[in-house]
Amino acid sequence: MAAPYAGAFTESAKSPESAKSPESAKTVESADSAGGRPAAGVRVIDARTASVVDTLPAEHVVMPVHATSAGKLLVGEMRMTPDPVYRLGRQAPGRLTVFSTGSLRRLGELETGQGPLTITSSPDGRLGYVACVVSSTVEVVDLETLTGLARIGIPRSGEPGAHGLAYIPRPA
Repeated sequence: MAAPYAGAFTESAKSPESAKSPESAKTVESADSAGGRPAAGVRVIDARTASVVDTLPAEHVVMPVHATSAGKLLVGEMRMTPDPVYRLGRQAPGRLTVFSTGSLRRLGELETGQGPLTITSSPDGRLGYVACVVSSTVEVVDLETLTGLARIGIPRSGEPGAHGLAYIPRPA
């Protein structure tokens, strides 16, 4: 069963036939969302064989994953700091880690607000958006340079902070 925080991407095509074939599809899921306490990371699952073919490394609990149209896999990591009162610790600033969907190579990382819960990107894959529920912020990220462009504060009124994103292009 797929994790609630899962995404899918198509690997680089080896030939024109494989580009159209469902056999080239891979699915990714947070290793942490599968139950128990496995090593942090993102499992890469070959959809054709329904088997785990790789695990991308992460230092902290992975929540959201998102594949862009530009061939990047965006991974949100929840970071915690020890706290004597709270057994699980306290939320620290999160991390956005970026991998290539073709080579699965780690491209870089960037600090985000606390509790990255949802990730999306612009249709062209140049901008990433990370909703951080604990800090109630949305991070806007240049995915070419992996730099933060803006941190948008989302006011709360008794409800959880920023979460859930949809990119709606401006009308032409």
